[in-house]
Amino acid sequence: MSLPWFRMYAEFAADPIILSLSFDDQRHYIFILCMKCNGTLDHKFNGERRESVIRRGLGLDKPTADELKIRLTDSGLIDQKWQPLGWEKRQFLSDQSTKRVRKYRINKKSCNVSVTEGETDQNRTDKNITEQNKDGAKTAPVVFMKNELPSWLHIESWGEWVKYRAEVKKPLTPIAIKKHLAILEAHKNHQQEIIEASIVNGWRGLFPPKGRAQSDMVVRGNIL
Repeated sequence: MSLPWFRMYAEFAADPIILSLSFDDQRHYIFILCMKCNGTLDHKFNGERRESVIRRGLGLDKPTADELKIRLTDSGLIDQKWQPLGWEKRQFLSDQSTKRVRKYRINKKSCNVSVTEGETDQNRTDKNITEQNKDGAKTAPVVFMKNELPSWLHIESWGEWVKYRAEVKKPLTPIAIKKHLAILEAHKNHQQEIIEASIVNGWRGLFPPKGRAQSDMVVRGNIL
């Protein structure tokens, strides 16, 4: 992933592993995340050239960089190749915003939706949603009451999924809702990633991310 930005989480400031590091080590760890984001860590360098580039990015000489690597690997933050552990868990491929995602979001923002004064996307989920087919006939309402949805569900992403299914003339049925919620519950930390992947690829269903066939596991102390 090569982006001008990466996801940084507020828990960084309170994570006990991070707090156990010196200020300089914390700063250098952030530099490592930046180098991962801009592609430096994944660039194919020859031999010692890669280590030299990383040391230069950190502003350190070889002995100091070697000591830093030992401290950060012992803390479970990076591996022996300077790669930050848990990067893929928090940095989503969908953040790269393909043309299809951008087009979908533009269409979503520009669509004509009747909204009463003071109404927001959030409280519109408190209503039953009914969609129309090409002949203008309304389908059976989809149960989409906010107070009936699980508290762990990412409401905005789920709303996009319901709207997308309606746009492709495949409105969600109660059975489909039940099955889709079960998939999202098993991968709570990747709800947005799962939903955006299906929208981008034109899929009708939701599928677990590759390599995550089982429920997500949280690694204690790993802030990424």
